[in-house]
Amino acid sequence: HGPPVEAEQCETWRRRITDGWPHIGGIWFTEWRDGGQPLGWCGMFPLEDTRFIEIGYRFVTAAWGKGVATEAAARILEHGFHDLELDPIVAVTHPANTGSHNVLSKIGLRPGGLQYHYGLDLSFYSLDRADYLTSR
Repeated sequence: HGPPVEAEQCETWRRRITDGWPHIGGIWFTEWRDGGQPLGWCGMFPLEDTRFIEIGYRFVTAAWGKGVATEAAARILEHGFHDLELDPIVAVTHPANTGSHNVLSKIGLRPGGLQYHYGLDLSFYSLDRADYLTSR
């Protein structure tokens, strides 16, 4: 989604999450199953200046290419559609971030061109709840 996080940045995100952000959706801190080093976070939150709920994630580089982002994002997407009944769920990523494009495609989000968010032209992805439920 964005640049990688380092272990010390994970602690900053953990504090932000425990302070009650976001008010819609949720953020989950992730770590290796054996309780080792923190990996980063994955969650859903309001997309800046829109009515949409965005799925997002940031992980340490040690987690890249191991399926961590795909597994976490798929579980968050399922929670958003099944439990929270959100519709649609969207994502944005830097156009050059091929890893994130792959993750979003693997979990079923569809590309929707470039949109301006967070001060940048970003690749926009979305998925409607009905399409998600039909495909499962």
